[in-house]
Amino acid sequence: MRTYLNSASQVGRTTRSAGVPLGSALGGLLRILPNQWRCSGRSRARKQAVCSLRICGAGIWLCCALSGSAQTVSASPAQVSQAVQSGGPAVPVNVSLTASSGAVAVTLSPATDSGGNWLSVTPGNGIAGSGTPLGISVVMDPSGLPDGTYTGDVTVSPPAPSPSIQVPVVMLLGNPGPQLSSIGPVNGASFQGAVSPGDLVTFQGSAIGPKLPYGIQIQDGAVQPKIAGTRIWFGNTPAPLIYAYPNEAAAVVPAGATGTVEIRAENMVARSLPMNLVVQPAAPGSAPSAPVSASAIATAGDSTFNFTFADPRGWQDLDVVNILINNFLDGRSSCYLAYSRPLNVLYLVNDAGTALLPGLPLNGSGSVFNSQCMVAGAGSSTVGLGASLTLSLNMSFGAGFAGNKVIYLAARDLAGGNSGWQALGTRSMPGAVTFPSVAAVSPVRGAGSSQAFTFTFSDSKGYQDFGILDILINNFLDGRQACYLAYSQPSNVLYVVNDSGSGLSPGLNLTGSGTAGNSQCTVSAAGSSAAGSGTTLILTLNIAFTPAFAGNRVVYAAARDAADANNSGWQSMAAWTSR
Repeated sequence: MRTYLNSASQVGRTTRSAGVPLGSALGGLLRILPNQWRCSGRSRARKQAVCSLRICGAGIWLCCALSGSAQTVSASPAQVSQAVQSGGPAVPVNVSLTASSGAVAVTLSPATDSGGNWLSVTPGNGIAGSGTPLGISVVMDPSGLPDGTYTGDVTVSPPAPSPSIQVPVVMLLGNPGPQLSSIGPVNGASFQGAVSPGDLVTFQGSAIGPKLPYGIQIQDGAVQPKIAGTRIWFGNTPAPLIYAYPNEAAAVVPAGATGTVEIRAENMVARSLPMNLVVQPAAPGSAPSAPVSASAIATAGDSTFNFTFADPRGWQDLDVVNILINNFLDGRSSCYLAYSRPLNVLYLVNDAGTALLPGLPLNGSGSVFNSQCMVAGAGSSTVGLGASLTLSLNMSFGAGFAGNKVIYLAARDLAGGNSGWQALGTRSMPGAVTFPSVAAVSPVRGAGSSQAFTFTFSDSKGYQDFGILDILINNFLDGRQACYLAYSQPSNVLYVVNDSGSGLSPGLNLTGSGTAGNSQCTVSAAGSSAAGSGTTLILTLNIAFTPAFAGNRVVYAAARDAADANNSGWQSMAAWTSR
């Protein structure tokens, strides 16, 4: 008698001694009882149907494919490379198998080139569909093996005439491979906001980075996602890296990351097991989600800093306010302060950024200090009026804390709402001056949708020695989605880096007319100029910001000489609130 795999194809005549029909059909595969059926015949299109019986659990699957219409199977990932700790447990890696069309039965066969039977796969067979991939687990067991690199593969075999594929497997056995133990915002004291694209996040564990510390790498205006063989993966996207140590790395949450994301650390090809991180969409601009905000910062004299915080429910609603002074948003080796308004006590975070030092009541005596800064009780005070709280601190800084620093503020109210960190000022700490150097930016603090900024650069060999002067305005040091400008002193031409940080706009001659810009800002030749005298070059740029670039920004500047032999490095010089 006749039976069909589906309404479009005919298996042919299938018989049993009693002539009972084969039964119902499902997706090109039929489950039959053991030892009862044999398959023969041709399709309605007169093509040979190749059938095979495969054991699957308690039953047998009849697998048929028409010659000339072979299906292909693909694997994701196409290869597996995994660091495994010596003497540790077996490590599974998930792989998905997908058919090019329909559904196809596959068998899975692991094989190793050396080291015995350290490689296995579960399940040993199954059904891979075009819309419903088959999930398999490739398992690497290091038991009894010495350190080294072990290779093998998993062969995925569909019925003929469909071709088999191989999934290469590499086990990097050592003590240890990269392992993640914790993920979180750089600063854990007082409060932490939601993790969103653009946030700076630390990744801690073992064997994450190189043996020696490496800092940020910038190429063509973009922060690079790889430092000395280290990468942090958000799903399939490598994140811009800020630094990498043996047991820690810091990276910026990449644009487009959202929801629950698998995070892996990579060190010299080997990758860690994944950890999950929840990424929430970034709020428009820098508007706080809670009714707390941090306002502008100013300095008075050489030692007194005034920090003002606001709460629409009144200054008494403020709980803890935070001040962090460092090169970037990192509580370690920084001047990181937390003031408890209800207790009227100021705390300083230790050098490691892990704990609070004994509190300093602001009653006019005593002091608190770490390696970066000291706050004296004499000359320090707080004043609350209406919605505002002003914290005045008598501060001094250690000689080893030299350079241009960013001043970040944040506030938390009694209900737990917080403003998030806001970059609201800069401070130049005395130290050795290199040539060329960034001398000053004016204004050092301000707000608005446009401004004529004045940048002063210095070179002990004379201003003619300057090659390229760079200005970058953004939340942090990243040339993507930034107002990133490059001025060529020899040609008197200004370039704007594109939104992706990968190319330059057509040049804008500052003695002519016209504009140059990207999605963050536009520079007009009118109102812009460059003037050199002696060892100093003053660059004035008339910059207008787009509404989409609203928020608190840091103004960085850098200079290098014409020979490209010396450069100042990036210096945080000012803070601007774009509106």
